[in-house]
Amino acid sequence: MARLIQNAEEKSGTEPGTLFVQNASTDASGLYIQYNSSHYTCEKIKASDLTPDIKHSDDFVHWYHFEGFGREEFFDNIKSSFNLPSLQLADLLNTDHHPKFEDLKDQLFFLIKNVNLNETAKMVEYNHLGLFVGEDYVLTFCERPTNVFDYVIRRLERSYGKIREQNEDFLFYSLVDAVVDKYLAVVERLGNNVEELEVLVANQQRYEVNLTKDIYRLRTEFLMLQKLIIPIRESIRIMINHQDTLFECDLNDYLNDLKDHINQISNAATSYRSMASDLLNIYATSIDLRTNKVLTFLTVYSTIFIPLTFITGLYGMNFKFMPELDERYAYPIVWLVMISISVGLLIFFKKKRLI
Repeated sequence: MARLIQNAEEKSGTEPGTLFVQNASTDASGLYIQYNSSHYTCEKIKASDLTPDIKHSDDFVHWYHFEGFGREEFFDNIKSSFNLPSLQLADLLNTDHHPKFEDLKDQLFFLIKNVNLNETAKMVEYNHLGLFVGEDYVLTFCERPTNVFDYVIRRLERSYGKIREQNEDFLFYSLVDAVVDKYLAVVERLGNNVEELEVLVANQQRYEVNLTKDIYRLRTEFLMLQKLIIPIRESIRIMINHQDTLFECDLNDYLNDLKDHINQISNAATSYRSMASDLLNIYATSIDLRTNKVLTFLTVYSTIFIPLTFITGLYGMNFKFMPELDERYAYPIVWLVMISISVGLLIFFKKKRLI
């Protein structure tokens, strides 16, 4: 779990609410989008562009999307601009914090991790995301640049569906839905990898270290995904149970659909992790069986040669008086005895199905 817990020692002992930016960059940059049913604008902004007295136009939804956490000064600035609570900002900057949802009275706060499958490294990458929802605005913060919201931006730009006709609550739902869809895609692709490994294990004739590592890696990835899905599912459950007080628009059907997707992801991750574990056991068992067959083969033929070795060793001793040495047919008799023993043992082991 090292990828989900980092820099804990550096933060140890600090006061709750202390803002600590890991791997701080020079500035956080992103997009500022404002829209309503008939109007849409999108412009690039930097953290330094924000002022403490931000004024928003009426009848517009305002979305501030930042990629990179910048420095502590940026969050001090944005804290005063949107009256954000220090504890939640500290949780946002704590990139090993697990997902959670909070109702802050005037705002909603949702921590979640975006996932992406790195095909080159063959591992899941996690991107820490935070969302604040207030009256007529949504703030999103990403630890690193991501394309997870690209489709939402295109929907806003081209006015697809209902998103431009709805308020900030619907935008919040759309953003969370985009992240959940990414989980679904990653779990599906990891599941395909498990099924491919299943074929390889079935056709494997010898032990491969890399195959064992691949199976173990997939099992670990599904375990990590399950640990993230559980708090996300709990957060969505809270949203559904308290949606009348949390949201102004009716999101019941959308949240229930989101819940179904999360359950589907959770069930798939559990099933694939179980498959990976079973695959690891099957592969280990098949390797043990092949090893046992080799050992059985060696044992059988060693057993056959033990009496032959005894006979040859016995008559290979350099004693002067050995009665059998003067017998005319001693040599062929010894051969006959040795062949009989070998054939007899071979028949015995064949009947016992040891060879």
